[in-house]
Amino acid sequence: MDTIERPSEIMILIIMEILGGVFSLVEGLLNITTFGSMTPINGGSSTLIIIGKSLGVILVLTAIVSFLIVYGLQKRFIWAWIVARYLSIFNLVFGIFSFPASLFSMIIDLLIIYYLSRPQVKDYFGRS
Repeated sequence: MDTIERPSEIMILIIMEILGGVFSLVEGLLNITTFGSMTPINGGSSTLIIIGKSLGVILVLTAIVSFLIVYGLQKRFIWAWIVARYLSIFNLVFGIFSFPASLFSMIIDLLIIYYLSRPQVKDYFGRS
């Protein structure tokens, strides 16, 4: 790749991906531990426990992908631009199901999509 100066929007994207990853990780671990401590005997339904743990695992995996995206954005890998866009769309759809608790994460995802669509960011990744 030729040497193009990194737009300031890339640093903003990296910070938002880190924030989104941290929030997903914390929320996922909280889901896993909360629903992991429930049993059908102490008031939890088995279906609710399975769904809660599954959502927690999905959130932890989403956080891991966010941290990989941070690395890819820093290194100017095209896959990071593509995956960041699709992950943000996925997170927006996923966030609708946990609204209003996910409002902050949804705002971050909307901003990520906005910055990924900026002309200078698209040019930086060769996606004009």
